[in-house]
Amino acid sequence: MTTSLYAAILVIILIVLSAKVIGARRSAGASLNDGNDDKLKRRIRAHGNFVEYTPIFLLTLLITELQGLEGVYLNLFGSLFVIGRTLHAYGIVESETKNKNFLYRQSGMFCTFFCLGSLALILLIQFLLSD
Repeated sequence: MTTSLYAAILVIILIVLSAKVIGARRSAGASLNDGNDDKLKRRIRAHGNFVEYTPIFLLTLLITELQGLEGVYLNLFGSLFVIGRTLHAYGIVESETKNKNFLYRQSGMFCTFFCLGSLALILLIQFLLSD
């Protein structure tokens, strides 16, 4: 199943984001909150945002796969989502702190919304065309 590949990749990204939060918590001495530390706040939000969007993406990708969406499209959406989530996390954690550049974050959200919106549309079409 194609979805399992993207689930594995996204879990690895989640582990990396989680490790970065843990490291920033240790540096800030904040085990339960953000310690009013900007670096930690950004890492928490990058992790949180990833966790907010990834499950629904994987669910919609899996459903479209089970309903017969061709592998080329599954790989297109899977790859684009991984790229988008990576760009978004990089934008929040690195790019914005250095030069107030929101391009990575905005590009990441565009990729995310494009994938989610496209998969939702495909699911609606599949439903409407089903017997």
